[in-house]
Amino acid sequence: MKKINVLYIEDDASQRVNLNKQLRQRGFIVHSAQDGRAGLIKIKKYRADIILCDLNMPKMNGMEVLKRVNKLKLDIPFLMLTAHGTIPQAVKALKIGAHDFIQKPADINEIENTIYKAIEKKLLEKEVAERTRSYEETNKELRQKAKELEKATVSIGKANVKLFEIQEELAEKNTEMKAVLEELSNKKNELQAILDASFNCVIMVNE
Repeated sequence: MKKINVLYIEDDASQRVNLNKQLRQRGFIVHSAQDGRAGLIKIKKYRADIILCDLNMPKMNGMEVLKRVNKLKLDIPFLMLTAHGTIPQAVKALKIGAHDFIQKPADINEIENTIYKAIEKKLLEKEVAERTRSYEETNKELRQKAKELEKATVSIGKANVKLFEIQEELAEKNTEMKAVLEELSNKKNELQAILDASFNCVIMVNE
């Protein structure tokens, strides 16, 4: 199984060192940064699977880091670490794109579970998006085929009307031809009767 690459942004050095150690012991690859600006630089340098970021930091807080990550469109799960008094801000972070928030002091088991849940959620979101896109493409193809079939049906309908007109015309011509043949047959019979009633003779002409 591929190891999960975590970018951990935390201004408190002791907390950063402690959580780095615990995450690595759980099998995570960890890149850490001491503030938001340093974190953004490392975001561009390392392809993290998830971002774990403290909310209250000097210079650039976690909310601003989240907004800038959204602008980069990296599509990486973002987890916010927050103290009890900043839960309303953490909820606000969820509304602008954070996957979840974790209250300090956080137990490593809770952090680990939240990381796995966030990554699983992101994978499900991607799968849903891919399937939705696939269904939309299939529906588009089916609609196009339906239009082509509709055009073909109209063409066949027009061809059937034309064929019916030709059949009627042929029927009329056949009727006319039958009448002509009957007339010719009658003329032939009349001529034969005249010939049968005439005397046979031979005319010889001497110059």
